This record gives sequence, C-alpha cells and structure tokens, in this order.
Amino acid sequence: MALAIALAAMAATAIVVIAGCATGSPPAVDPTSARRGAPLDTARDAVPAPTPIVWLARDAILDAHLPELRWPDWPQQRDAVERFYADRGFTPAWTRKGRPTKATLAVIDLLERAGASGLTAEDYDAGRWAQRVEELADDGVTDGDRARFDLALTVSVMRYASDLHRGRVDPRRLGLELGSGDSAETSLDLPGIVDELAATSEVEAVIASLEPPHPEYRRLLDLLRRYRELARVEEATASTPLAAEGVIRPGDPYADLPRLAALLTRLGDLRGADRLAPGGTLSEADGETLYEGEIVEAVERFQRRHGLEPDGKVGKETLERLSTPLARRVRQIELALERWRWLPARLDRPAIVVNLPEFRLRALDGTGRVAFTTDVAVGRAQRHETPVFAELLRTVVFRPGWYVPASITRREILPELEKDPSHFSREGYEILGAESGDLTPETLSDLRRGALRLRQRPGPGNAMGPVKFLFPNRWSVYLHGTPSTEGFARARRDLSHGCMRVADPIGLAEWVLRDQPEWSRDRILEAVAGPRNELAVKLDPPLPVQVVYHTVVTTEDGEVLFLDDLYGHDARLEQALERRPLDPGERSANRSAG
Repeated sequence: MALAIALAAMAATAIVVIAGCATGSPPAVDPTSARRGAPLDTARDAVPAPTPIVWLARDAILDAHLPELRWPDWPQQRDAVERFYADRGFTPAWTRKGRPTKATLAVIDLLERAGASGLTAEDYDAGRWAQRVEELADDGVTDGDRARFDLALTVSVMRYASDLHRGRVDPRRLGLELGSGDSAETSLDLPGIVDELAATSEVEAVIASLEPPHPEYRRLLDLLRRYRELARVEEATASTPLAAEGVIRPGDPYADLPRLAALLTRLGDLRGADRLAPGGTLSEADGETLYEGEIVEAVERFQRRHGLEPDGKVGKETLERLSTPLARRVRQIELALERWRWLPARLDRPAIVVNLPEFRLRALDGTGRVAFTTDVAVGRAQRHETPVFAELLRTVVFRPGWYVPASITRREILPELEKDPSHFSREGYEILGAESGDLTPETLSDLRRGALRLRQRPGPGNAMGPVKFLFPNRWSVYLHGTPSTEGFARARRDLSHGCMRVADPIGLAEWVLRDQPEWSRDRILEAVAGPRNELAVKLDPPLPVQVVYHTVVTTEDGEVLFLDDLYGHDARLEQALERRPLDPGERSANRSAG
C-alpha cells in the first residue's frame, strides 16, 4: 500500500534525523518531488514531507479508527481514504493555511442537513463540526489536530456519499437480491467524489448527482418535508386519538367528527373543505353531528390510500390507520427512500417493476415513465412470501401448462383426489413419468413421495391462465395469468403460493412484445385461443424485471399510498439501520484484519 511504503520510508528518515537533532522532527522535504497518485517507493521517489495527514494521522489511517467520530471504526472506507490522500501527495484537503475553505464549510452544511434526504445527520457527526471549525482558529491547535480534522471530514463525507448513492444497508444482508452490491461498489469512485467536493464551489450539484434520478425518489423527498412538518404540528398540539365508538357507518352520529374532518383535511383527503356547516362537510340532526356526505368520500379516499377496502365505514382497521402517529409515517418514508437507493441508478431501458405491498405491476419505458399498469396478486404472508429480487424476462409462454410443485401436490391436491378421484380428470391433470397415466393407489403413493409429478394441461381452467412470463430464478417464481379473477376485487391480495398473478396478462403480453410487429393484440388472442400446447416466444434482448418492496408510493396521478408492511421487511430494515454502522462482531473482525 502507498501509505505503508511512505510510512516505512519516513520512519527510516526520522531515525537519521533524531541522531542529529534534539527535537527529533522529520526533515522538511518538498512533497511535490513525489509523483502524485503513485506508490511512494523510495528506490525511485524522494520521500515526501511529513505533512500532518501522513505523519500525525498515520495510525488512524492504518487502523481505520478515529475515536472522536460518532462511529469511530471505518474499515469499509479505509482503502478509499488511503487512495484519496495518496493521490494528493498526502496533503490536507479541507484547510488552507490551517483554516477551513469555503468548500469545507459548504460540505459541512450538507452533512448537517443530511436528514433532508432521509438519512441520519448524526451518522456524519452533525452537531460537532461547528466546534471543530472553531477549534482550528485556537492558538493551541496543533498540526495533529488539523490532521485529525481533515481525516474526520474525509471519512464522514465518504460515508455520506456512499449512503446517499447506494443506501446504508446492503440489501443482501436482508435476503433481498436487487442487483446491488459488487456492481454498485465498483461504480462509486469515493476518492474522486471527495476530491471534487473539496475543490468545487458547486457542492450541491455534486451531491445531487449521487442521488437516484428517478421521479418517484424526488417526490418522496418532497413528501418527507411535508410529513415532517405535519408530525411537528401533531406533536406540538399533543392531540389524542380519535374516539372509538364501534363501527361508524354513513348516516351515523359521531361526536368526534370535527376532529376527524380536521385530520382528513390536513392529510389532503378532505379537499377544499374549510367549513363545517350544514350542507357541507358536516350537518346537524337533532343536535348531533352526522357522518355523511363529503367526509364519507374523504374516508373512502383515505382507505384506498392505506390499502383498505373503501367501504366508508370507520371501523377498527380504519381507526388504527387514522390514529397512526405521523412521526411513524415519516419513518416509513425514510425507509422507502433507502429502498430506492438500492435500485439501479439509471432505468434507461424498458423494465417491469412489481411492488409487492401495493399489489401493482408497472411497465416503464426507457425514460422511467409508466407505459402500462395492472393489478397483481402475490404470495401469502408468513407462508408463501414472494421474494424481492431482480432478473431478466426471457420467455413469454401462451397456453401454458402448470407443472405442479411437489409441495402443492402433497399438501393440497392429493387430499382432494383422495376425497374425490373425479377431481383428477375434471381439472385436467396428468401424471408425468408414469407407465400408466391412471390414478391408482401406486401412482398416488409415488406422487406423495415425489417420485412422480402432476401437470395440469393447458385450457380455460389452467392455474397459469392464458399467459406466463418466465424470468429464471432460484425460487422458481414468475408472472402469470389466472382463471380465478375474483381475487383482484380485494384490496389485500396476498393470495398465491409465491408467484405473481396478473390481472391483465393479455395487456402485459402486448406491451412486452410491442417491438415484435408480428405479435399484434389479435395475434396474441389467436395464440391464446389456439389448439397448440405451450407456444413459447423468446425475447431478444431480455427485459429487466424488478420485484420491489415499497410501503410508501406516490402514484402517477399524485396520490400518496401508505401500505402495510406485508412481509415484515420494513421492520427488519429498521433493525438493520439501528445496528449501524457495523455489528459488534463484524467491527471487531475488521479491526483485527486492519
């Protein structure tokens, strides 16, 4: 390493100097004599001057440890820190003649305002920089103090840039496979970013270039500002939860109606209502306030936005959502911003995005705009959860058969067949790998132990519906249609064994094959209705598919959705963020390795 070579050479130089100098101070050698960014090999290069960074902060760099930081260990940034200082000949980045530069003050201001992006400003030592800057002007400040200031700011900026660009938690640690990790690590030039920030007068522009460029991310930042203000007002007023009076139905009296109306107005569901008068939002009958009219419509709007059945009744679930502290909604938005940082920085080609808690599929054009959308049903919570991952859609299959997984055969279909053998032919099943396709005690036994497999033939009742969309993955889940469309009328649609059922598979097939002129909608309908058994169409190039998990969504028409933590992923992400920056065991391992 460049730093280790430089330190070894400087240590040798220091020994010579100590022999002839009472102070033992290293010699002042011109640092420009060393080639910038090159290994400081003394056989070819002169040893640089012992600037504060390389001489007085050498142990901190080698150990990746600064006790004055909130998070004192930084093994993940150590190599980048060393490269950064090696590239600048180990000279300070953030001070000139011992004083902070304008860029330094601007960068510190960004760190102090990191919360505006949904990050935790204290992770970057917010609240400590003002005192550190003030101490630089003190007569007693030493070169060592300046060196540690410089190093602390460099580490904090690298943490901030990395967190802003690719998130604070690696999704793979949570079992999520979204294509983050190695590719994202190599794409972020931390030494280059810090060097640019230290030299520019446009620090805001540099930082903005690191954030996800997606419109949804920008809308979430605006939403975060709005809900933080709402949460501050709620906390200041110390409002109590709405009164629970059983199920309030349209036309019922409800004593807490004025506060319900005020809350719905603040949240944007009761629109244009600045009055509480008869014939408007509220009305009076026999001296009581009635729940009817505009406020019922506002409750229905609120229910839709929160993943509930929009029946207009204020029951237990609706009251729970209405009583959720807005500070909790702020945290939910922050988690959604974190998840956006995990996704590819650019969606410059068409893609399919399925958001599991929303039960919604969107097909995006090459600019990130929604070109097609449809409802989906996903895997049942706690039993058959659909995984979060990224893959490539490679094949569209018309009139698919269903190769029944052994677990479904054993747990669900065999009990039906044992009760009613006619279920076998009625549902169009066949036995694969058997000498006889008949349902006998022997074949039932072989199916039970997995020696044989069931297949459901293509047809109107096939569980795959008219089309399935294949993107090979280790969970063997995919998108497909379904003959059971009544489930799409529900607000909550975790109904499947893990695959994603599509409400409009014909429309999705038409969009996926839009660049193949021979596959018009008429041709697709013909293929679905035709006699052929499984007509497969290969995609070239394949199409990216992102199965994501966002519990806060700003929709195309401007609505804001707050959705249930269907699979508990938000709770696990919160726990991972609380353990930041490293688990104790991981921190110890990194320290000993350094």
